[in-house]
Amino acid sequence: MNEQLMELATSINKELNHHPLIIEVKRLEKVMEENEDFMRKVMALEYITSEYNDALKYNLKVENIQKRLFEAKYELDTLEVVRNYRSAYKKAQEYLDEISKTIFKDISKKLKVNELL
Repeated sequence: MNEQLMELATSINKELNHHPLIIEVKRLEKVMEENEDFMRKVMALEYITSEYNDALKYNLKVENIQKRLFEAKYELDTLEVVRNYRSAYKKAQEYLDEISKTIFKDISKKLKVNELL
C-alpha cells in the first residue's frame, strides 16, 4: 500500500510539473533571473538588508536604513517582471491548494475529530 501510494504521489508530482500554471511560474523565474534590472535591485536589497541587520545587531539607529530598505523593496516589487511572476505564482498556488484540499479533505476532518478526543 505504501509503495503504491508513493508511486501515485510521484506520478502526480510529474503531472503537476507539466501543468501550464507551473510551467509559467518556472518560465517567469527564468525571465527574472535573466533581467539585469531585477538582479541589480535584488543585490541592492540584499546589501541594505545586511546593513539593517548589522545595525540591529550593534544597537545602532535603523530609521534611515529602514527607509532605504522599504524603498528598495518597493522598487523591486513594482518591476513588471516581479508583478508578472507573483501573479502567475498566486494562480499556481491556488491550484495546488485546491489539489491539497481535494486529496486531504476527509483525512483532515478525521484528524480534527481525533484531536477533540
